[in-house]
Amino acid sequence: MSTPRKWTLDKLVEEASKYGTLKDFRLGSEGAYKAYLTQGKPKEVSDHLDCGRTIWTEYTARLEAKKYSRRWDFQRGSGGAYRFLWKSGALDEIFDPITNYVWDEESVRLAALGLLDRRSFKAKFPGAYKFAYNNSLLESLFGVTLNTPKCDNDLVYLWRPFGYKNVYKVGITSKRLGSERVNYVSNKSGLGVAEVFFIEAKDAKALESKILGDNQPYGFFPKFSGSTEFRVIPKLEDYLEGVVE
Repeated sequence: MSTPRKWTLDKLVEEASKYGTLKDFRLGSEGAYKAYLTQGKPKEVSDHLDCGRTIWTEYTARLEAKKYSRRWDFQRGSGGAYRFLWKSGALDEIFDPITNYVWDEESVRLAALGLLDRRSFKAKFPGAYKFAYNNSLLESLFGVTLNTPKCDNDLVYLWRPFGYKNVYKVGITSKRLGSERVNYVSNKSGLGVAEVFFIEAKDAKALESKILGDNQPYGFFPKFSGSTEFRVIPKLEDYLEGVVE
């Protein structure tokens, strides 16, 4: 096992001399930078380092962008250069246009930064909005819509994945939300929805517990989030009273 390097003042000065800015020093030599902070930021180490704000040009911003394969990594890693190229309209020349972008949770959250509400988010990034809606991210991005409860818990859903017979995911949602919860859960599991039933109930939690308790779990391997709520239900008709469209 290698031992941690001991950073003396002379060694810190030598290491820092390899860099032109404090940011480059921090990113390029994490151990030395931590030692620099621990030792009280000695001036001998940082006197030559530029601690000021970088003034970006078209050339330097494009050069910075070449370090990244995705525009959202670029935004996170070098926000100043990103904003310079965004204002100049050059981002689509360097990265895939947003209209053709394959969204994930990280890029959606980055896209939502600085936007005030769902409406402006949808107008500016419709693809990101669709991903956020289908994966129940809108509430964490913009809060709960006024006068709209998060969930009424008045429906039990049963959905069968493609390629499986008599195997159903059992859960609770709201009539008001329609298939939003089913879409979210199926996307998380990676299983497509072959058919789905919504059962209206005064006590949806009790009905969910009954269905889960009456039927054998289906043993997915490897397990994934939500896999323990799948059941083998040979007599589905026993539970379909109160089905809603």
